[in-house]
Formats: sequence, C-alpha cells, structure tokens
Amino acid sequence: MVTSSGDDAGALRGELAHMRRRAEDVERRLDEVLFVVTSMTARDYSRRVELRDDDDFVVSALAIGLNMMCEELQRWTEELTTARDRALVASHAKSRFLATMSHELRTPLNAIIGYSELIAEDLQYMTPGQLRDDVSKIGSAARHLLNLIRDTLDLSKIEAGRMEMVIARVSIAVLVEELVASIEPVCARAGNTLVVDADVGDLEIEADSLRLQQVLLNLLSNANKFTAQGTIWFRVRDERAEGRHQLRFEVVDTGIGIPEDKLALVFDAFTQAEDTTTRRFGGTGLGLTISRQLCEMMGGALEVSSVFGEGSTFTVVLPLVPARRRELAPGPAIPAARDGVVLAIGRDRVTQELARRLLSTRGVGLVAVGGVDDAVGLALALRPCAVLLEITTANREAWRAVTTLRSEPALVAVPLIVIADAPERHRALELGASEFAARPLDGARLDSVLSRHCAAPDLGAVLVVVRESPRQRALLRHLRRAGWDALTPSEESPIEDALRLVNRALPRAAILDESYTRAAGDHAELRRALERASVPLVIVREGALAGVIPLRTTAQRVTLIPRSRLGDPAIAERVAWIVHEAGS
Repeated sequence: MVTSSGDDAGALRGELAHMRRRAEDVERRLDEVLFVVTSMTARDYSRRVELRDDDDFVVSALAIGLNMMCEELQRWTEELTTARDRALVASHAKSRFLATMSHELRTPLNAIIGYSELIAEDLQYMTPGQLRDDVSKIGSAARHLLNLIRDTLDLSKIEAGRMEMVIARVSIAVLVEELVASIEPVCARAGNTLVVDADVGDLEIEADSLRLQQVLLNLLSNANKFTAQGTIWFRVRDERAEGRHQLRFEVVDTGIGIPEDKLALVFDAFTQAEDTTTRRFGGTGLGLTISRQLCEMMGGALEVSSVFGEGSTFTVVLPLVPARRRELAPGPAIPAARDGVVLAIGRDRVTQELARRLLSTRGVGLVAVGGVDDAVGLALALRPCAVLLEITTANREAWRAVTTLRSEPALVAVPLIVIADAPERHRALELGASEFAARPLDGARLDSVLSRHCAAPDLGAVLVVVRESPRQRALLRHLRRAGWDALTPSEESPIEDALRLVNRALPRAAILDESYTRAAGDHAELRRALERASVPLVIVREGALAGVIPLRTTAQRVTLIPRSRLGDPAIAERVAWIVHEAGS
C-alpha cells in the first residue's frame, strides 16, 4: 500500500511538472503573440509568430490567424503606400503642369491685352503697317492660347472616353502635301531643313484624317522646336509583314535628344523629359500623351528612340484597312446670288459680325436669326444666296436645321455652310452641307467659302476723284470687290477727265477728295454737274469727324467722311447705302 501511494505521488509530481512546463511554454508563446500584436500597433506588419507542431490548439489557431492578419495588413499597406506614392508623383506633376499652364496661359493673354491697349492708345498715330503687325501678334497669341486649351480638352475627352473617331479613306499624298505646306515655313524660320521621303503613290489609309494630321503635325512641330540649325526627316513607308499591311510614319531630327532614363516619361501626361526643357521651350507636356492615345484609338502605336545630344526618332505605325468605297451623289447645283442676302443661323455675334463685314465688301447683306425653328420659314421668305449655320455644344439642336433645310424642295439648291468643331466635319457633309468651316472661325477661310457662293453683283459705276495713294488703292480694291465699277480720272487733268466721264456715262455715285479737286482745277463745275444729275456724293475732308455725317442739299444726297477712313472697307457699304437712299 505504501509503495502504491509513493508511485501515485511520483506520477502526480511528474504530471504537475509537465503541466508547469506546458504553462511556461504557452506563456512564452503568448509573449511572442503579444510582441507581434504590439508591433502591429506600431504599424510594423512584417513580424510573424513562429508555428510549431507541438503548439496548443488554441495557441496554434491564434498564431495562424494573427500571421494571416499581418500578411493582409502588410499587403494592403504596401498597396496603399504605392498608391500614395503614385498620387504624390501625380500631384507633383499636376502642380508642375498648373504652374507651367499658368505661365503658358498668361503669356499669350498678356500679349493680347498689351497689344490691344497699345492699339487703343496709339490708333490715331499708327500707320496701317504698324497696326497690321500688332493685330497679327494678337492673332498669333490667341491661336497659341487656343491650342493650349484644345490640348487640355482633348486629354479630358480621351480620359472620359468621349473622344469620337471619324474613320474615312485618307489619301497619303494629300495628307503629306498638307503637312509639308504647314510645317515647311516654320522649319525655315527656325533655320532647319525639312527632308520629305514619302513615295507611296495613290495609297490610302482608313483613319480619322483630322486626328492623324494632328498627331503628325505635333511630332513635326516638336522636332522643329527641339532642333536648331539642323535637319528633320519625314518618312512614310508602306509595309507588308506577317499578313499585316500597315503604314509607318517616321519623324527623325538632329535635335537635343532625350536622356535614356527619361524615355519612359515622354508619353506621361503633364511631363517633359526635363523641367528645364519646359522652361526653355515651353509647352504643357500633353502633346505626346494625346498623340499616343489617338494612335491607339486608330488601332496603331507611337514609339520613340533617341540618343541624347544627337536627336530623336518618333514612329507612328497604323494598320492599312481597306474601306468600302461609297459613291456619293453629285451635290446640288449652286445658283448665283439672287437677292444678295445670306441667312445666318446661330447666336454667336462675333461670327455674324465677321460674316457681315466680309459680305458687305461684296454688296451682300446678312440677316441673322437665333432660333432654329424660325430659320426655315425665314429662308423660304428670303430665298438667300447662302445659309450660314453655326453649331456649338450648347446648341446641338441646330443639327435638326441641316436635315430640315435639305428636305425642303425650295431650299435644296441653296448652299448650306456649316460652322462647327473640326470633328463634326464628316457628319455635316454626310447630312448635306455644301461647305464646312471649323471653329474657331478663320476670316480667310470664311471669306474663301463665301466668295464661292456669294458673288459680288454688278452695282454699276462709281466715280472716284481721289489723289493716288495707298488709301486710294485700298478704296478702289474694296469698291471693285463689292461689285462697283470704279472709274478714276488721270492724275494730270483729274477735273477735265472726271467731267468727261460724267458726261459719257452717268455714275451711280461719286467720291471726291475736296482738297485734291480744289487744287486740281474747277472743283465747283464738277460739283454742279453732279448736283444737276442728282448723283449721290461722298466728300472726303480733313478732320476727325465723328463717323459718317449725312447732309442733304437740293435733291442730291451728300455724305461727309474723314480722310482717315478712306481705306475702310465700310466705305463701299456706305456708297451702296446712299445710292439706295437716293433711289427710295
């Protein structure tokens, strides 16, 4: 019995010792768990609890769960850190972009404001040449500002997935010709030589003509900007490989080049290879980003290779996809101007005023209507020589006017000129527009379009007795362009020749420079002859007269103008007006 009790006591002591060791081991393991938990509170998720085969079930489950939690937290933290770093880089790039954009926007705006103020202050003292120079600088600054805004908006459209492609057949020969015509004068001014290698015959590609031109012009402009007294090669290659038919456009320059470690950054938005490059050459760093994305939207790619200090090569590769040829019906015959009126549909007063001035020099009037609903009825009533329709993003319903005007039998032959954003060209022509002019409106382009459809009428003869000078030549040009037959006497005997012209064929109006005719001979006799025939008379006098001052003497219509306005295009319009008043 004693022996049995001793054995039991020994076994009990052994069991207690084992339990004590087990408890100590669990306590150490819990200390390890606590250490990992403490590390987690300090945002150190790299610690792990070591797993052992002899661990208690509870400790083992706790260790596994804690390790899994640490792994997840570490992964999330790394992802968040990466996202934060990217956001910081993007924020820094955006900050640089905003600083650059602020400078780039302020520079042309300052030029516009400055030259406008100079013109306003010095207008009465400026020669036509000085005025033309300052106005051209304002136009150049405004176009630069427009390009900056266009690039920013293009990028936002691409990122929002709202950039639309108008895919059509594009002649490579025509595309290259237009690009060379645009960039060659710019290269010559920078002292660079442009070498074109594009012998592709009558090859055509299926692409968005406007966007493809935008991409290539951006690459050529960049090459010219970063090259001084060097050479720029523009190559086009027709490639067939592995069943693919594609076009390769290469722009190679001998400019400053791009450092190897910066090549990967050139297509990132808001960046250039170096901040010093931005400061030296300007630009927002959006052009290449937009160009690459436009190439990808057309199914192609844009790549770059460069050697720093030697030059760069930008390559555009686009697939050549045969398109179905569509036979377009011939457009309607364009009649000559009938009532001498153009109908303008839209609310842009700047466009309407520009059109009004251009038309006035041709003796053609302009009637403006804001609403689309009134446009068709007014067009039927006026029977205009052309319709000028402006479509903006705020006035999308104007597209309805295109189809309505083209579906009206009485108006189907009236030329329809659509003014809208450049990407809308294809849509406008498809709906039946006779002509398309891209916004922002270029005066020369609108003048060219209007001249094709609004020919100047034959208004008759106007006698011009004004001393030969640049202003006199400008006056004759404006009168003849408006449809007047301008008759001028000889410089040797202006009064006698003028009387002979009046007696031979009575003019519908006369313009006399008073100081010139008084000095040249019998001014009074010429005045009496014109008065007897009731010929409307425009008298040119010295002095800063306020506008045009009408006088009425007997049955003759007489108007005074200051000599400073002699070359003003509005004089031709004024002559037509006084002839109209005299006949009413």
